Amino acid sequence: MWLLLVCCMLPDLQIGINFCFTGLNNYDYYWISHGLFMCTIWALLTGIITGVIYSGPAGVVCCLLVLSHWGLDFICLPWDNLPIDKIPRLPIMFDLKPNAGLGMYETLTGAIVGEALGLVAMVIGLVLVY
Repeated sequence: MWLLLVCCMLPDLQIGINFCFTGLNNYDYYWISHGLFMCTIWALLTGIITGVIYSGPAGVVCCLLVLSHWGLDFICLPWDNLPIDKIPRLPIMFDLKPNAGLGMYETLTGAIVGEALGLVAMVIGLVLVY
């Protein structure tokens, strides 16, 4: 289950790893992995491929899991009009405005609460699976 959750966050991990080792900011391509439209495309593609390979509801579950990544980013990332340059915006359609987000990660308290909620969700998932 943990591996599945980490795999859902691979675009975020990849951006962080590239920035640490190369110093390049890959937020120019953020809309490809984190925009609502493209996230929906990736979710449908993942659901179709998983549905073809496995039987049962696996395709729908994987589709919803990929789409849920955008929902989590919506809660964490700031909205368009906030004066924060270091945090990426969450585009709705490609790299165009408007962007979305509630901005939980703007403050240390918000970041701690967000991470705590993520851990609670992971524990609930582990309890449900096992």
